[in-house]
Amino acid sequence: MEPTIQLNPLQTAVQECRDKARNILRMVKINNLLQSKFFAPTDLKELERVLADDTKQLARVNYRISKLDELNPDYEDLKKDEGDAKTYVEKQVKEYTESVTKEKERLEKENTRLDEEIAKWESGENKVRIEDVNHLAEEMIRKV
Repeated sequence: MEPTIQLNPLQTAVQECRDKARNILRMVKINNLLQSKFFAPTDLKELERVLADDTKQLARVNYRISKLDELNPDYEDLKKDEGDAKTYVEKQVKEYTESVTKEKERLEKENTRLDEEIAKWESGENKVRIEDVNHLAEEMIRKV
């Protein structure tokens, strides 16, 4: 059985400052990770907005093609132009759909990684540097 060391009130106060400093530094790390997790989806929202716009554009092109008048003397030219526009917009929709899918997968992986990292900081598995703890504890003691 290990002998317990009795700390005097000053040593106890210093140890409490170190514990508080360690917790503060951990919370700073956790807060930074949570902020990364919170702000990451903005790219995905922008991609989804562009995809929705392109999907609407594709619907407009299809509507214009369906309303072409075969009696119009420029019918073939108009049909070709609208067909080219449709091909272009379909390509854009496909590219953005793939981008959205890839971004969702990337965000899912990133969120999983951030959750694991946060759990490590919360459990104490990740350690803050002792120099940082001592420095912050010294600042706290000086202010008292």
